[in-house]
Amino acid sequence: NYERVRTVDYKAIESGLRGRHPMFVWDEVQKLGNRTSTLSKRMSKLANGVRCKYRFGMTATPIVTGPENFYNEFRVIDPEQFGRVCDFERDFTVNNGEKDFWGNYVGYQNLEYMHARVGAEMFSASKEQQEIAAEFPQRNEIALSLELSARERAVYDDIFAYGKTFAPEERVGTLFMLMFMRLCNMPEVLLTMPHGGEGDYGEQSQRIWEICQDHARALEGSRNSNKLELVTEKVDELVGAGEKVIIFAAHTHNCLFPLAAHLNKYSPLLYVGGMSAEAQEEVKARFKSDPGSNLLLMSDAGQVGLNFQECRNVIHYQTPITHAAYEQRSDRVHRLDSAFDHVDIYRMVTRDTVEEKVENTMQGRRELSVASGFAGEYEELGAISERDADFMCGF
Repeated sequence: NYERVRTVDYKAIESGLRGRHPMFVWDEVQKLGNRTSTLSKRMSKLANGVRCKYRFGMTATPIVTGPENFYNEFRVIDPEQFGRVCDFERDFTVNNGEKDFWGNYVGYQNLEYMHARVGAEMFSASKEQQEIAAEFPQRNEIALSLELSARERAVYDDIFAYGKTFAPEERVGTLFMLMFMRLCNMPEVLLTMPHGGEGDYGEQSQRIWEICQDHARALEGSRNSNKLELVTEKVDELVGAGEKVIIFAAHTHNCLFPLAAHLNKYSPLLYVGGMSAEAQEEVKARFKSDPGSNLLLMSDAGQVGLNFQECRNVIHYQTPITHAAYEQRSDRVHRLDSAFDHVDIYRMVTRDTVEEKVENTMQGRRELSVASGFAGEYEELGAISERDADFMCGF
């Protein structure tokens, strides 16, 4: 029970295991998280503190963020399997652990060797398989396509025109991609964004901020946001009919928090990273059982391991870049034990913007993963490079 290991029960559990020879089974092993997390360290200490012949890690959740998760999980099951972090980076990452702007490895290598080395037994069971699909509620995919408002488009075009003044090797593509996504999702945050500093990032972020100040009246309060207007109408329709609704977005402070303020009349619940385990459990329980708590705003901290069979509506306010993340979010309501015969999955895509490119990239990566044979294990390999960002920005 991971929750009990996280709390004061840990010492009692540790004491109770002394002198015993247990078999360890880590169910939902991905919950161990990063190897530096308190839970991962405690579970490693428990397993290494006793004589233990067999250790198993089980999960029905695809590895979303790449082989690093696989490495972290097996480090707990068998600390000697991959050696130190530098050994993992040398053997399985590109350029000895090179990372991108977002802090993710730029790529991986020798994945077949990784599988062979751990001897893990893997199989894929897809909901698209007829006999499995029959056990689940019908899933309806609904694309909510929209345009930027005229005033938002003017800001978008000015930032784009500034980006075009740079040669590709000089432009910080990931910065422009982030700014365009914020403009599509919550324009008001561009007025208070961090800016300036040394180097290309500081110079370019400063100028983008100045462009946004020139359009301050258009951005204030996100009053011209067609996406905010559309999601408010959809929430009003669903919650007004007594339905429960989950809205997913990747960015917490720059999207979910201001979105919660705009949807305040619905008394939304928030489930985000950084909350204590107790607070997350309280939010989950209220959404499940309280008839007055029908709107849940969730970051990707809630995209795995949660079951909301009482809900049949998910809105992707921000479409994630990876198809695996999209599926994980949607699967919170698309469950075997759903209380409904169908679920509705909405995704909001702003036409002729970075969001449309993200949508196309997500679908393309899914097709590539299937063609390469990695679907269900490592669906999208590598992170967002400057070249990727330039493509998705339209440069």
